[in-house]
Amino acid sequence: MAFWTVPNTFASLTGNQPASYLDDNFQALSIAPQYASLVSGSDNILITVPLASTTGNYQAGMTFIFTAVANNTTAVTISVQPAGGGLPYPATSVTKNNNETLVANDILANAAYQVYYDGVNFHLLNPALESAATQNKIINPGMVIDQRFESTGNANPLTNEYTIDRWFIQYNGVANPFSQQQSADVPSNAYAKSLLSTVVTQDNAIAAGDFYALGQKIEGYDIVDLIGVTFTLGFWVKSSVTGTYCVAFRNGGSNYSYVATYSISVANTWEYKTITITNGLTSLATWLKTNGIGLYVTWALAVGSTYQTTAGTWAAGNYLATSAQTNWMATAANQFRITGVQLSVGSILPQWESRPFGEELALCKRYYQKSYTTPSTVTGIPGTVTTVQRYNGVQGIAGTIVYNYNAVLPTPMRASPTVTLYNPNTGTSGSIRSGATNPTATATGQGQLNTGYVTLGTAGAVGDILTMHYTAEAEL
Repeated sequence: MAFWTVPNTFASLTGNQPASYLDDNFQALSIAPQYASLVSGSDNILITVPLASTTGNYQAGMTFIFTAVANNTTAVTISVQPAGGGLPYPATSVTKNNNETLVANDILANAAYQVYYDGVNFHLLNPALESAATQNKIINPGMVIDQRFESTGNANPLTNEYTIDRWFIQYNGVANPFSQQQSADVPSNAYAKSLLSTVVTQDNAIAAGDFYALGQKIEGYDIVDLIGVTFTLGFWVKSSVTGTYCVAFRNGGSNYSYVATYSISVANTWEYKTITITNGLTSLATWLKTNGIGLYVTWALAVGSTYQTTAGTWAAGNYLATSAQTNWMATAANQFRITGVQLSVGSILPQWESRPFGEELALCKRYYQKSYTTPSTVTGIPGTVTTVQRYNGVQGIAGTIVYNYNAVLPTPMRASPTVTLYNPNTGTSGSIRSGATNPTATATGQGQLNTGYVTLGTAGAVGDILTMHYTAEAEL
């Protein structure tokens, strides 16, 4: 009797087998991929393919190609409906890699996939590989970068001022309403830091024009794919005050707004919230698509009637909350924490994934960077007396224009930055060390990358050693 070696890729038998088995395996090998003409479902996917009417039996080696209509949320099964009629093939589990069960977002809407039947299960040959961190529109979503304060916090931030990188506060009402700082209180080991806000000066009678909020401004280049496309915001939140809170999405001109509500059910307990904006940013508004403000995302803490609207719909105007918004500002020492913020295309968020620290820092440096070390202790705070990472130069000619600098800024910035110089020996802003003196100094003519020069308040001598620190800011 003749024997043949049958590849185990297409047969469950191993080793040499009788020739009588060969025909079946060649039949499986010869089955061409079937392209789905109709697809429905997310976790229990039904695909229609141009097969003739059948009794609903799969053959090992069958391959199907389809375009998904939705992200999967859990394990997946596929059943096949022949276009020629008859019963659908039975729902069959789909695995990936080495027979692993699929997890949420292994299949993404509008992406093409190929599955192969091995006689038992379908194998997904190309699970989604796009990083959840890469998809996230929020920069510094885990609150790990704090170049300005290095965890020491901002006790009295002004409105529109940044505390930790990319996160700003906005208010109109009492002076010094709340402080902010990086916190080690987090919902799980998946997160390293959170952003803590604490009421300093209470406001228990919110006037019509009062508002208190925190948030992030997203650059226009980064919001183009949110226009007309469903997206979802997710975040962890912990507050000492329960009740209804609001998140607002506004265009850069602050003349079109969408307000969504969420509830904090238990005081001082981490809770996870998701908000889906069906059909995304409205075409009724003008959305900047360049390097200015494309989108405001703001978390309301207390809001007066002037800035209140109806939840769940786009409205012309500048709105931050609904009338149901809790007055978190009512009592001094109230606290509000947030971390793990994701904003991604689709109705389902990918599993949380942090970007590498260096990558996150580089994203932040597009808007703010410094010569001081980060992450650091207090020696990394701008204005600290330290010679670590200071810039050095030599005055080439006598006079007040003393130093042309090149490649000072290691990361290209959003726009030409505002550069502030610091004296490494005294910590004084607007000053540098020149020889044994501490003249005033300004940086002018700087571009997005490097060009510019330093001008002294008093003329220096040729050969003077110049040392300085800097911060460069190009925030939205």
